[in-house]
Amino acid sequence: MAKPTFNPLKLYIRGYDWTGRTSRRELLLFLGICVVPQLGLMYQRAALPDHRLLETFLWLLVALTVVPMWGHLLRRVNEIRWPGWVLLLMFVPYLALVVVLVLLVKGRGQRRLYELTAFRSLGFGLACILAFLCLTRAFWEPFAIVGGSMKPNLLVGDVVAVGKVSNSFDRGDIVALKRADGQAVMGRIIGIGGDTVQFKDGRVWLNDEQLSQEQIDPFQEVMEPQGALRHIPRCTNGAVGHGAVCEKDRYIETLPDGQAYEVLNIYDRMPSDDTGVFRVPADHYFIVGDNRDNAADSRYAAQVNGFGMVPHAAVIGQAHRILYSYNGPSAFSVWNWRPARILKAVK
Repeated sequence: MAKPTFNPLKLYIRGYDWTGRTSRRELLLFLGICVVPQLGLMYQRAALPDHRLLETFLWLLVALTVVPMWGHLLRRVNEIRWPGWVLLLMFVPYLALVVVLVLLVKGRGQRRLYELTAFRSLGFGLACILAFLCLTRAFWEPFAIVGGSMKPNLLVGDVVAVGKVSNSFDRGDIVALKRADGQAVMGRIIGIGGDTVQFKDGRVWLNDEQLSQEQIDPFQEVMEPQGALRHIPRCTNGAVGHGAVCEKDRYIETLPDGQAYEVLNIYDRMPSDDTGVFRVPADHYFIVGDNRDNAADSRYAAQVNGFGMVPHAAVIGQAHRILYSYNGPSAFSVWNWRPARILKAVK
C-alpha cells in the first residue's frame, strides 16, 4: 500500500473522487483546510462587516471546499468499510460532531464499498448544488424574522433571502436595514428622499395625497407564543384564550405607482396613528412595518428604539424570497415547517 501523501494540492484533488480511501490524518488535515475560510467568515462578520471583497473571496473558498470535503468524508467511510448512508447522520444536529469523531478514531470494519453507486452519485450532485449556493452567498444573506412587525407579509419564523447586489431602492420595497444600535431589522419603504410622509387616523399621506386602502378579510392566526422569543400576538377581536383565533383588520394599501401590498391594523387611535409631517432628506428612506400597530419604525426616533430617517448606507438589501418557514421555537423541528411558504416571493 502506497504511503499517504500530504501534498495539499493532491489532497484537494483527491477529494473530488468519491470512490477512494482517506486515512485519519488526511481527513483531519482536510477538515483543517475547510475550517480556515469558515473562521475567516466569522472574523469578517464580527470585525469587518462592510468588507465586501473579503467576504466574496472567503465564500469562494468555502464553495471550493464543499465537494472535496464530502468526498474525503466518504473516502474515510470507505476506509473503515462502512456503507455511505452513514453520512446522512451528518445532517443531525450535534450527532454530526460524533460522526466526525468516530471517523477520526475508528479502525477498519468488514466491508469494502468503493463503487460510485446511484446513492453516492446523488450525494455528489447535491454537494455540487450546495457548493453553488455557497458561491452565491456573497451576493445574498438569510435573515430570520423574529418579530411580528411585518405581518401578514412576513411571519415570525420566516427565513428570508436578502439580496446585497442592488444599490437602488424604491417605495414599496421590503428591505433589511441596520438600526442605529446595530440590530438588523426589516421594513417597507414608504418615502424616499424629497418625499413628505404623514399618518392621519392610521392612514398614510404621501406628498399630501392619501394612499388608498381597501379592507379585505381579517388576518387570522392562532393565539400562542411565537418564534424563539415566544412573543404573544395582539388581536383586534379582544383578549382571546390560548389556542383561539386571533384576528387583525387587514387592508390592501396601494402606492401612487399602483404597487399594492397588505397591511394590518389592530387598534384605532394609537399614538402612531396620527403624526406630524416627516420630510425625508436626500439619500434617506422612511420605512414602516406592515403590522402598523406593532412596529417601532420611522415614525419613532432612534432614541426611542425606532428607525428615524434611515440613511441609504444603513440599508443592507432588498428581501426577495422566503427560503423556508417554521412555526415554533426552533427551525430544527421540521414537523413545524410551513411548506406553502418555501421559496415564496416577498411582496
